[in-house]
Amino acid sequence: MGKQNKNLVLENVFSTKNLFFAYEKVREKNYIAMRNTNLEKFEKNISSELSYLQKTILDNKYIPQTARGIKIPKKNTGKFRDISLMDFRDRIVQRTLANSLASIYEGIFLDCSYAYRPRKSVKMALTEVNKLIKNGYIYVLDADLKDFFSNLHHDILLNKLSEEIKDIRILSLIKRYLQQIEYKDNHFKIMEKGVKQGSIISPILSNIYLHSFDKAMRAKNYKLIRYADDFIILTKTKEELIKSYACAELLLELLALEFNKDKTRVLNLSKGHQFKFLGEYFDKEGILRKPDILF
Repeated sequence: MGKQNKNLVLENVFSTKNLFFAYEKVREKNYIAMRNTNLEKFEKNISSELSYLQKTILDNKYIPQTARGIKIPKKNTGKFRDISLMDFRDRIVQRTLANSLASIYEGIFLDCSYAYRPRKSVKMALTEVNKLIKNGYIYVLDADLKDFFSNLHHDILLNKLSEEIKDIRILSLIKRYLQQIEYKDNHFKIMEKGVKQGSIISPILSNIYLHSFDKAMRAKNYKLIRYADDFIILTKTKEELIKSYACAELLLELLALEFNKDKTRVLNLSKGHQFKFLGEYFDKEGILRKPDILF
């Protein structure tokens, strides 16, 4: 259990101080420019607007606005990624929620999880992979999950959240965001599973969802390096790698997830195999770039 769980009640999460801090963060990131809302009126009356937002939330009457779904091109692939654009009020609410969740879960998450976290980075993940390879971990499970963000099971996620959050009003608000109506391709729809990419709260929810996977794999001493849904497992022997694959597959099944079998690979670096992780290529000697990108 997290040390600060006693503070995860709706009144503490949505204090005036927390809401204003979240509002400032949203403005800094310029998220509010992504929707055509009456921002000028909101900012002229910021105290009263935030007070009204706070009262609506504490009365358990806040309903998220309809999100707008768009497609943006993935870099150098010719494919597109689905992104949800939120009303700026929803971004303030989600930022407040995400900040409070982070205050609890950062003390719970394991060091093998590198994405969307303070004091964690791509470079740190790459450095760890490089170190393991140089220490003889030359068997690699290069994993790819099938439509991870689209397949997160809402009930599983809410059950995991309830382990740390006892205020059902907070869980109810998060559930409303999971089921938030989205307008996309000239249709309105409610998501029955998955989290919206582009929403502020999705990154920490995805880490919470996969925390039990991290915990179980590390309990078996497997060298797991995970960045969101992108992860690898490194072992010193083929037998260990086969066992780790079977273990990971079972754990993912419990989360209603599965490997993309066409893209998941089992590699032996001593046989000249290479793999790409977080934009960098590795072989049996480690990273195939100048070492100045590493710490």
